[in-house]
Amino acid sequence: MNIKKILWRLIMLLIILFVIILSCTASDTVSWQEEVVLHDGSKIMVDRSQSYGGRRELGQSPPIKEQTISFTMPGTREYILWKNEYGRDIKRANFTPLALHISDGVPYIILTTTSCLSYNKWGRPNPPYVIFKFQSKVWQRILLEELPIELDSINLVVTTKSNEEVLLDESPINSVLMKELNRDINQPELNGILRKSVYTGYCPVMIHDGKGNWRSDDSFKRQPDIDACLKKCERTGYDVKHCPCDHIFGEK
Repeated sequence: MNIKKILWRLIMLLIILFVIILSCTASDTVSWQEEVVLHDGSKIMVDRSQSYGGRRELGQSPPIKEQTISFTMPGTREYILWKNEYGRDIKRANFTPLALHISDGVPYIILTTTSCLSYNKWGRPNPPYVIFKFQSKVWQRILLEELPIELDSINLVVTTKSNEEVLLDESPINSVLMKELNRDINQPELNGILRKSVYTGYCPVMIHDGKGNWRSDDSFKRQPDIDACLKKCERTGYDVKHCPCDHIFGEK
């Protein structure tokens, strides 16, 4: 093989690597509007955006990296922003937005997690919702029991990545189109806000070491006692904060 052919192949390899690296760090942002129907039948206009990036398999498109939802409060005209930030420990956005509601002048946002790692990160809630309430100018996490019972509907487009073209072409999205875009979702917890537990066995318990690594809790549970478990934490790089032994065996 002559030198020219070798150089040509090296150049092509570098080009391919450059394209892969570029696609892995891509973060193009798309924006659209949704007309959101609240529990009392009133409507508000919501601005949404999302960008892409993070961990994915070779050949796959990047996951959603960040999202925002913003709106103006009826009556007070206060501008409110919620941001779905990039989770460095899970290499993608933390949440998938399901609903935005307002009750007695207080906004609530109901979310589900984006992956099994995210589900573990946020405490494995069941039903699998993470809920925030806007109070004292900040979003504060609350329990499902604290969410007003009348707030029970999904009123946002859930599958935003696969429907991006429609969202951009048809913005603002009305409630009829929102339901059409969500119609193929089979999980009952994503078709309405449930108040009972659902099956979550598809997602094993995973423990984060605080350094970007996750490990099944099985290896800790298999230890004969808490002392052996604590030694397992030391060997695998889990510090006191992230070691699950106290939770598994009880405080020593």
